[in-house]
This record gives sequence, C-alpha cells and structure tokens, in this order.
Amino acid sequence: MRFAVRMAFRELRSSVRRLALFFVAVGIGVAAIVVLRSAADSLQAALTSESRFLMAADVTVSTGEGFTDETEASFDDVASGHPLTGVSRSAQIATLARSADDPLRGAMVELKGVDGAFPLYGDLEVTGAPFGPELLAGRGALVRPEVRVRLGLEVGDPIILGGEPFEVRGDLLAEPGAGIDFFRRGPRVLVALADLERTGLLDVPERARWEVLFAVANEEAVGGLAAGLRAALEDQPVRVRTFRQTGDRLARRIRRGEDYLSLAGFVILLLGGIGVFSVARAFTRQSLPSAAIERCLGVPSRTILAIALLQMAVLAGFASAFGIAAGAAALHLFIPEVEVGGLEVAARLTPAAALQGALTGGLVSLLSAVFPLLPLRRVRPLGLLRSGDMLDEQGSPAARRLEAAVAAGAVLVFFGFAGWQSGSLRITLAVTGGFVLVAVLLWVLGGLEWIRRSKDPASARARLMRELQPRRFGTDRELLARAGNGRAEPDREGLSEAQAQAILDLRLQRLTQMERERIEAEMAELGEKIHDLRDLLQSPERVDGIIRDEAQAAARKHGNERRTEIVEDAGDLSIEELIPVEDIVISVTQAGYIKRTPLSDYRAQSRGGTGHSGAGIRSGDAIHDVLIGNTH
Repeated sequence: MRFAVRMAFRELRSSVRRLALFFVAVGIGVAAIVVLRSAADSLQAALTSESRFLMAADVTVSTGEGFTDETEASFDDVASGHPLTGVSRSAQIATLARSADDPLRGAMVELKGVDGAFPLYGDLEVTGAPFGPELLAGRGALVRPEVRVRLGLEVGDPIILGGEPFEVRGDLLAEPGAGIDFFRRGPRVLVALADLERTGLLDVPERARWEVLFAVANEEAVGGLAAGLRAALEDQPVRVRTFRQTGDRLARRIRRGEDYLSLAGFVILLLGGIGVFSVARAFTRQSLPSAAIERCLGVPSRTILAIALLQMAVLAGFASAFGIAAGAAALHLFIPEVEVGGLEVAARLTPAAALQGALTGGLVSLLSAVFPLLPLRRVRPLGLLRSGDMLDEQGSPAARRLEAAVAAGAVLVFFGFAGWQSGSLRITLAVTGGFVLVAVLLWVLGGLEWIRRSKDPASARARLMRELQPRRFGTDRELLARAGNGRAEPDREGLSEAQAQAILDLRLQRLTQMERERIEAEMAELGEKIHDLRDLLQSPERVDGIIRDEAQAAARKHGNERRTEIVEDAGDLSIEELIPVEDIVISVTQAGYIKRTPLSDYRAQSRGGTGHSGAGIRSGDAIHDVLIGNTH
C-alpha cells in the first residue's frame, strides 16, 4: 500500500498540467451544486422561521365569494373565546391602473384594500414617512415603483383605479403577507378597504379574494383558534390556515425547487464527468510505458490500477475543495442577499451543501475515470519491446466481465443519484435517457471523425472492421486451436466440463460457421494492401516501373498493324448501300398503321412455350395484312 501511495503522488506531480482539465471540470460542477444548494438551504431556513411575517398573521381565513353576515357572526363567536391581539380585514382584485393625464397608458396591477389594523406583524415599508392609516385615507394609494414609472406618475399625481381617481401617496417597497403569493397577476397597489369597496370592483365576487387575519397573544392558542374557526365555518366555502401550515407549505415548495436545482447542478457535474472521462483515457495512454516498466519489475496489475485510481481520488478531492471555495466566493460576490416578499435572506455556504458537493464531485469523478483506467490491468510486461503492442487488446474473460460490471455499475449509480436529486422517477428516466443519447451521439461522431482522418478508404475499412470485430475473437481462436489439439482447459477458459467436451467433439465445418476465417483473411489482405500502397507512394522507382510496365502492356495489346485503309476518294455512296440486307415482316393495321419488324425477331413456339409479342397495336385496332420481304 505504501508503494502505491508513493507512486501515485510521484506520477501526480509529473501530470499536473495534463490533468488541469480534470481539475477544472470537477471544480465547476461542484461549485454549481454548492451555490444552488446553499441558496436553497438559506432560503428555506429564513422562510420557515419568518412564516408569521410572510403571512402577516397567526391565522387567516380566506374566501373567493365574500363574507356573509353569518360568517362575520361566526368570527365574533369563535374569537371571543381566544386571546386575540388584533384582527384585520383585506380584499384584493386584479384590475387596470391608468394615468389620469394619459388614459392610454395603463398597467395591470393587483389592487389590495386593507383596514386600519393592517399589518398585524411586520412593518410596511414606503418612501418618505413611516406607514400609517392616514397615508391611505381620503383615496390615497401606495404603488410599486415599477407601476409609477410605467405610468409616468410622481408622488401626488392622480391614478385611475376601477374608474375612480386616487392620489399616489408614495412607493410601496415591502409588504408583510406578500411572500406567500408566488403567482401574482401584477404589481401591488395598496388602498383603504372602504375606498376599494366604493369603486364597485368587489361587486363581482368571482374576481376578488377576501381575507380576515387574526393575531393571537400566545402561540399555544393558535391551534385552538384555527380548530374553532374550521368547526364554525365547516359548511362555508372558506379556507383556514395557520402560520405553521404556511411555513410547511413554503418548505415543501422550496424542497421541490431545491431538488430541481440540485439536479441541475448534478447535470452540470455530469457534463464535467465527460471531460473527466476524456482526461482519464488520455492519462491511460500516456501511462502505458511506466505501467509496462512496473509490470516488468513484478508489480501486480491490480496495484497499477490502484495507483491510477488513487491519483484520480486525490485530484477529485482537491477539485472538490476548489469547487466548494469557488461556490462560497460566488455566493458572497454575486448573490449575497435574496429578497422574498419583503424579507431579505442572506445566502451563505451551508455545511450540507459543502458535503453534498464534495461527495457528488468525488463519486462522479471516480465513476467517470474508473472505466478508462481499467485497461491498465491488461498491460503486457514486455510491451516496451513491442512498439504499439503494450496492451492485451482482447483481455481475459474475467477482465471483460469486470469492465462490463463497472460500466453497468456506473450507469446504475448515476441513475440512483439523479433519482435522489430530483425525487421523481419520470425526471430521472428523462435525464438518464438524455445522457445515454448524448453518449451514443458522441460515439457515432467519434467514429465519423477517425474515418475522416483516415489516409485512404482501405485504412478506414480496416479500422472499422477492428472496431466491429467481436471482442472474444482472439480468445475464441486460441480456444479452438487448443480444442483442435485436445487441450481445452475448462478452468482457464471459464467453461464447464460438458462445454469443453462439446467443443472437442465439433467438426471443422461447424467451427467455421461464423466466417471468422474470412474476416481474418480479409483483414490480412487489407493490411498487406495498405502496406503495399504506402510503400508505393514512398518509392518513385516503383512508380516509374509501374508506368513503364503498363505502357509496354498497352503496346503489346494494341501494337498490331493497322487494318483500316485511308484513301483520298472512295467514290459515290447511295442510301441503299448504307441499308443492311435482311429479311423483314411488314404489318398493316385496319387503321392504316404500317410497321416493319426484322424477321429474326420471330421464332417458332413449341408446345407449352411462351409467346412473343411482335406488333403492338392500339386498342380497337387489328392487323389487316402481313407481308414478308427484304430490305433490297
């Protein structure tokens, strides 16, 4: 073990530049996970602890049909038995806000009317003086800055809401109770509840929403008040919620969003894993000479693989630490605070996010690197003496089984991680299928690339046949050779006694059914052809000799005496002399069509033979006369 550790650090020091891409790919993925998870954790902790501020009450009762006198009486009956510190009523509706000076300028807003007790918890932040009921008295309105800018208004200007004029008293910066409304139909505009009722907008109940907010003196009485309201309003279309339920609902939404964000970070890290895979393949090719030397010194193949894996693990650890540090820096520089519903949340690095980033980065790095490193187990001890032959390309059956198991295990672990991050089987299948499709496309594009780089079609075909050749070809050939000599070894070949005996009993024509000999012969022929053509291109003497031989062959083939006599005047030629002498058949149809056909086109038909169509005629026409003659 000490030898493996020492060798790993020695080779790691000499490979720092080569493995820079590995470091960057893993670091970026880990940083993405840390940033997304830390922001989600900070948001969840803040929103859960400040659910009272976000709801602006301990208990709320809401409806979309308005409160009747019977409902109001139920409120009073239930509230009288609980220690309340405040009750507030509000209503809100989506409407169009317009400028009084320019009616064509409008903006869709969410208009909310509140009474004098609002808010029960928290502070309502406005520009200028602190908020008080007097700001809304006498048709006053507090508007979001974006509404005022869009309508071109200033503080003190009139604004038309529901067909009635209101006066802009200030900008609404933060409002308790706004944090639980994740989906709004426009920016908020705040007015007095009595003024909102006088506009007539609430006369259509289906478009509005009413709320009654309760503040309780002690937290223990919240559950009793909510239970009493539910019992009293059981038959009415209302909804009763407590601040604890609001906090739980927010936590569920945030956890769902956190799962998707973590999955996005995991996808980013998987994309980095593709870079890790490429780096590990290049690292394996460059490590073959040192691995061959170690094999010559008696180092087991599993130790060589352990050295390479240890290097990847150390590098993954450093890359994960770099990603955590980069994520913390990004949180501090780019998203130090997040405002949700008037609540400012400080985004800070959390231990859970750092642990998740480190574990995910290390696991993805090792799984992406272990498969391209497995060929180091097949390094030949004497590979240095055989140029280009350091690896046993076929490998033993056990080695192939190990590589298949590692590949399958990596896919299953990636699948499990994606499921854990997303919390949804459908999304997991979609992500996994997407990466499988990307892997297939990369494999196809890689094949097209090395075909494009081949020097000639024969080289491309030879390489393609090597890629498509069955992996067990070399091993099976040796096995059949030993079987032919009666030396099949079941333990060595991974066969049972019955299977080995069946191979010994096979006839030669049965053993050649898969045409492996033809494939081997064609590959050998292509190799010889490629070698010969390359030698020809490098030898001008051979090229000159081939040109000379082909010219002499053409002279021998076409070097006889001329048979055509060229004279100055051959005399006059008539058209009849240019017509060949032959017997013909002339057929005349009833419609007056005439056709000449060589007599040689007709033949005698034996019994049972197939007839021959000698004259094609139009529909409704028939042959009237048939004459036999000669062209002369």
